[in-house]
Amino acid sequence: MPAPASLDGRTIEEMRTLLGAARLDELLSLLTGELEQRPRMVREALADRAFERAAAEAHSLKGAAANLGASQVAEAARLLEIAIAAAASGEARGVAPALRRLAGAVSDTQQALASLPRPANVLAIEA
Repeated sequence: MPAPASLDGRTIEEMRTLLGAARLDELLSLLTGELEQRPRMVREALADRAFERAAAEAHSLKGAAANLGASQVAEAARLLEIAIAAAASGEARGVAPALRRLAGAVSDTQQALASLPRPANVLAIEA
């Protein structure tokens, strides 16, 4: 089954081939957690005017997303990182649009992840 547009199908299939379906599922579950937590952590850091921390959170999200083929999120996080650097220098007007772009990319990717087929959970019983 092809991956939805917000995910790079080639990357997903390469990961499935290299790691197996179960390990890929674990990694995609971790990405799901990152998509839920990191944007919130960025917003909290920005509210505290902790630009370095906000940029680090955006950077972490960018890497996690890029590694698993979530290219829309990776690009949005990259642009947010740039906007945060500008905000740290006193030019904050790019942060709100970058946050909105990230929110849209995260939402699209969460929907795409939810639509991917997942391996059946099998309990291994050792004899």
